[in-house]
Amino acid sequence: KMKFILFAVVACLVLSRVSSSPNNDILRQLGAKLYRPEGNNTVFWPVSSLEEEDQKGLPGMQYDGTMPEAPAKNFTGRRIGFVVSHCFEEIELTLPYEYFALYGAAVEILAPWWVPGQVVSCEFVRAKMWAARTRNFKEAWDVDYDAIVVPGGVWSSTVVRNDGDAIALIQSQYKKGKLVATTCSGSTVLINAGLAKGTTLTGSPSIAIDLINAGASYQDVPTVTDGNIVSGRSPGGKDNQLWITAMADYLWAH
Repeated sequence: KMKFILFAVVACLVLSRVSSSPNNDILRQLGAKLYRPEGNNTVFWPVSSLEEEDQKGLPGMQYDGTMPEAPAKNFTGRRIGFVVSHCFEEIELTLPYEYFALYGAAVEILAPWWVPGQVVSCEFVRAKMWAARTRNFKEAWDVDYDAIVVPGGVWSSTVVRNDGDAIALIQSQYKKGKLVATTCSGSTVLINAGLAKGTTLTGSPSIAIDLINAGASYQDVPTVTDGNIVSGRSPGGKDNQLWITAMADYLWAH
């Protein structure tokens, strides 16, 4: 505690000295020239809207949203939790969420405790829409889920894999022999959960080296089932639909 107090005092003194430095005035003047809301004769300015992104040819990455074929039987009585944080890859949550909800499952969106009731989706790195959180990760510990699903999204995956409550939830689900499903960059969460080593997995090719270095056998295929882990490669092509079908197959068999 004393070390923390000493650090805080030193930090305040340093910041005070910096703020009174003549160089700070130069930085403020430079900032006034570089950053202006109107974007005239400046280097940096804000993106005004999604419409402006479209006009500039910067739409988010868009994928096939076709619903997979109807299951042989519905999922009434099954509960599925989607583990995400801000900037989850939109189609990797919305499509399986809609599919399982349509055919009778109780579906929930689980997010960190510090998220104020809603998380934002992304199309790659473009924020798109809000999703309502059902409960936080720790609250989900006491809920009996038939499947815990981890969509990708670079920011979301990074947050989830470093969240102790999320990792504990995933580890508990795995130890119960219940379904753990990941896709795209979401498969990196299995590294932090200690579930990658010795497991055959797929995920975005960009994370292949991470999975291999963690001791997994990486397969560049749409979906892989190894024990009670079902992994998907990406939202591209028909990968997402095949991953959802693989999850459905596992739930029917168990």
